[in-house]
Amino acid sequence: MADQVVDKRTIGIPADIEVVRNDVEEMRDTAESHMDDAQASAAAAQASEAAAKGYEEKAKTLVESQTGIVFRSDEPAVDSRTDGMLWMIADETAKKITALKRWDTEQVGYAHFPSQTTYPSETLYPAPMGAWDDYILAATLVATS
Repeated sequence: MADQVVDKRTIGIPADIEVVRNDVEEMRDTAESHMDDAQASAAAAQASEAAAKGYEEKAKTLVESQTGIVFRSDEPAVDSRTDGMLWMIADETAKKITALKRWDTEQVGYAHFPSQTTYPSETLYPAPMGAWDDYILAATLVATS
């Protein structure tokens, strides 16, 4: 048998190896496609994360810079008042807003300051400057019930 010459044209590649090679190529192409999709998703996730951080910073700025709205019947404590704060004086039993007031730190108001006859104590102490400005709603905004 050593004298036999192998006919390279008719031998070819066995069919099962061709199928396996074809399947491997398809799997490689599918894996590359999924890899590209994953990279695109990762880039989109990073962009979304950056946008979320930007919105987080904007929200923090808005919360920190807000002047505040207080909805209650008793006056807010002096140390919690900020310039531009809105106090909605509420009659909670009638469920109505009875007055609107805005705190203005530029006004002197009725703060107690030490003098020859006035001394600080537990009930009387210097208060920061400021006073409540009364506001009313325009008639077009008021609903009658």
